[in-house]
Amino acid sequence: ELYELKSKYTLNKAGIIPALMKELGKAAKEDSSILKTRRGICASSGVVRGKARICLTFEESNKLEEGEILVTYGTDFDFMNAIVKSKGIITEEGGILSHASVISRELKKPCIIAFKGITKVINDGDLIEIDAEKGLVTILEENKIKKEIKLPIGMYSLNDDVEACEVGNKAYNLRELYKLNCNVPTAYFLGISFFEKLLRDQDKYEDYVMYAKDLCKYKNKIYDLIDSVNISHDLFKDILDFENNTYAVRSSSPNEDSDNKSFAGQYITELFCNSMDFTINSIKKCWKSLLGVGLDGYTDESNDAIFGGIVIQRMIAADFAGVLFTKHPGSNNKDCMIIECCKGVASKLVDNRVVPDRYYINQETLEVIDSLAKNKIADGIIKELATIGKNLEKAYGCDVDIEWACEGGILYLIQCRPITT
Repeated sequence: ELYELKSKYTLNKAGIIPALMKELGKAAKEDSSILKTRRGICASSGVVRGKARICLTFEESNKLEEGEILVTYGTDFDFMNAIVKSKGIITEEGGILSHASVISRELKKPCIIAFKGITKVINDGDLIEIDAEKGLVTILEENKIKKEIKLPIGMYSLNDDVEACEVGNKAYNLRELYKLNCNVPTAYFLGISFFEKLLRDQDKYEDYVMYAKDLCKYKNKIYDLIDSVNISHDLFKDILDFENNTYAVRSSSPNEDSDNKSFAGQYITELFCNSMDFTINSIKKCWKSLLGVGLDGYTDESNDAIFGGIVIQRMIAADFAGVLFTKHPGSNNKDCMIIECCKGVASKLVDNRVVPDRYYINQETLEVIDSLAKNKIADGIIKELATIGKNLEKAYGCDVDIEWACEGGILYLIQCRPITT
């Protein structure tokens, strides 16, 4: 196949020009089972995990984000920017003296070369591990976000650019984490326009607005109205997979996760939604809680939203989960990070239903200073968490509060917000 295509194109110094690479990329996908038996050649040692980015042309290489793993046929000078930003490199072609091999060794990035068929197995956004000690590539989690599906008005995926005023701060921050190449579980957002359209289509909008203006008087009426709204199963049938997953339904108010108020625990979150009816009922519960009934003493006059967003996110069957603060919230000591965690999901920790394990981390060295822990978590996980915290603090420009979960040694970020204490 390669020989036949080469005859159609002029070769440059680096070999096949991008047009040829693009045409080769049209070949049929290979089954991922080949990864169990096939190996590449280790050109630069190391083991890393990250999201894959398939780059068959120079133009595609410009789309690679910081910390992604570059997967390509081969590289030349045009790919330098992508190589520098990447966490590791996998190529189908090349030898241990080729461009990708030499540059990766100079930059001390793991690199596997001559891995036949890799560009036809890996997809953009797959979470993968490259073991450049053994020449192995493993798909840890496939990218399940379905780009080809047209979502209803007001519904968004992690791939979509969103505004906080439409989807709320929690959803907006998740999208920002995803853009920063963090490992975020598959999620969909219901924006304010989603709920406005539902109400208008069912001639309930005017009543809703009237009730929302006087919640002390009309609380029960607006709750009954929300219960009466028909949210069709068809809206979610193409994106939610209850055979293989359960979901968390979370509020995403324009008020919460802000610079000065977290609204921690003030709105409803429903976990382990395992059916369409359960999920839709959970959406309505979160919708009611977004009205903020009973929060008058906590909110301020500017927090008068009558709508909010909602996040529907794949549940992680966590071995451990918890919260990371990038500074000590009691002493405001910026030299000390704190990680608290427990077995299973983090809701037990944040709802005060368990005494958590606690780790104190030096902000500079990322080493554990002290710990109070019954359940030993691998040092590598703690250090990886601390590294993530330090990087996100830099990206956000402030101290951050991160909720995380760990399943099978893989870290997932559930949410991130500024520290407010």
